[in-house]
Amino acid sequence: MSHPLLALSDRETLELVPEGAVRRVDGTAQGLLALLPEARLAAPAGPDLMVFVHHSPEEDDASASLVWLPKGQVLVEFGEDVLKRPECLAVSQDGTRLAVSGRPERDDLESAPGQTHVFELPGGRCLDCVRHEAPFFVDLVQAGLVLGTARENGLMLWNTHVFHHPDSFPAVTFGGGRYLAALADSTRLTAWDVASGQQLWSRQMARARDSALTLAGHRQADRFVLLFPDGQMQVWGAGERPLAHGKLVHEREPYSPVALSPTGQILHYATREGLKSEGLPECYGC
Repeated sequence: MSHPLLALSDRETLELVPEGAVRRVDGTAQGLLALLPEARLAAPAGPDLMVFVHHSPEEDDASASLVWLPKGQVLVEFGEDVLKRPECLAVSQDGTRLAVSGRPERDDLESAPGQTHVFELPGGRCLDCVRHEAPFFVDLVQAGLVLGTARENGLMLWNTHVFHHPDSFPAVTFGGGRYLAALADSTRLTAWDVASGQQLWSRQMARARDSALTLAGHRQADRFVLLFPDGQMQVWGAGERPLAHGKLVHEREPYSPVALSPTGQILHYATREGLKSEGLPECYGC
């Protein structure tokens, strides 16, 4: 079973495990933040700050914590308005807003409506609640809340555009908040312009549905990485041709998570020997 992986820097990663969160530098574990059991979601809120959303199965409830990473110290805890079934979260680039999307109830998950709660950081005060269809992903960009909801044969940027897509639950990533890239059935890669909703291009990347392609996006840079099962990788931008090609140095664990560093230059991924980090192939025009 793979665990969520976050890139804190070119050298540092944070992996969410059932016991808490493991921070690694150059692949070597620096310690376990055991004070955060059952952490499901996390996002950076500053150079040394991280927001965690964790769920307590015993109490059937969820809460959020703002943690100072150097000492593993919880600065603020808030849980009154955190959804019982959080599914995705995002922190604004200035670290002042947190959006948590999910479902308010446990039962009847397939038909339950979705909600997104927006919190003020660092205090944790709930500023807004948006009701919508079942959430798929959320982001906070300069223009405000960007919320994706899953639809049959497509997905929607909430209250903005409907993107027709051959898969109901594609892998989705943003490129600098300006375009959206989605991977359907692990075979077809499609990109849209976020502002207009116009499809930029769509390409078949593999034939078999079990090809296990992996998409890794970068929030600030207009680029994302597509990984193939044999270790080949392509760096893409908004255009319909890859910016660069390369191959991973080490054999990646199948279906394991990957993460791009904040600079958009280093890829972190899991192997049988542990986490590895390597630079992306040279990007022409990047």
